[in-house]
Amino acid sequence: MGVLGEVPIVLRRHPGGQAIGADGRPVQPALTVINAAGSVQPLKMREWNQLGLGGRVSDYVKLYTETALQVGDEVTGRLGDRFDWQGNTFEVFGVNEYEAILPHFKGTARRVDESAAGGAP
Repeated sequence: MGVLGEVPIVLRRHPGGQAIGADGRPVQPALTVINAAGSVQPLKMREWNQLGLGGRVSDYVKLYTETALQVGDEVTGRLGDRFDWQGNTFEVFGVNEYEAILPHFKGTARRVDESAAGGAP
């Protein structure tokens, strides 16, 4: 991609839904780990205001990458792609795809607490 500030990013993709284990209990399907490269940047105040986001602007980042990103789906229970950045975990909730000149994806992500109830699959 060659974007300024590009660093290795490890995406954790959760397939959603539940499988049934050998004991008959529901279990979470295994997640997929995707090694990508991208540039993580803070949201501009204008972007944050346009999205009508609550919380603090520091709770949100944007990720530019050539790797396709996945957002969550409440119907299937699938979570958006997650990645760690500066000691925090972020979950992608919005994606734009750009095809002209330099094909890439721009994902908007919010900080999540994976230790909180419902934070982890």
